[in-house]
Amino acid sequence: MQDPDTSAWIPESELVLRLGLSRSELHGLRDRLAADHWRRGKHDRVEWSAAGVDFALSLLGAEKAALAQEIAAPAAPASVESLTVRRWDFPNPQVIECQKQDGTVVLVRVKSNKNFRPKLANGEPMTVPARQVNGQWWLQGPCPRWPGKW
Repeated sequence: MQDPDTSAWIPESELVLRLGLSRSELHGLRDRLAADHWRRGKHDRVEWSAAGVDFALSLLGAEKAALAQEIAAPAAPASVESLTVRRWDFPNPQVIECQKQDGTVVLVRVKSNKNFRPKLANGEPMTVPARQVNGQWWLQGPCPRWPGKW
């Protein structure tokens, strides 16, 4: 089977966000799809073809037109904000506490919080780029390589 245009394949992680279904629900649908409706793409990520999405929507009995338009529409890029680190010493090593420009305190998901500090080695406040996805803040870019140093 020849590989069709890669732009026709939709990552399953994007379908989760756009359809509001869980990964386990999509995995259950995958068991009922034909072999050419989904594949494992780069880095073993699951991707769906447009025909596979249509078939899954028909299995769900959902409004095909509304959901198909939502899937076809490009997702609005989330804006990246610069947040100031307030606290890093949580028991959960994948969370830091940051403050937005307006003073709101938010929790930001990171790979590891061990090198984040409220102040850099030179005394300036540590700021991190983050964006909000579905109500949760995520670090954009790499973690610091040393405590208080990028």
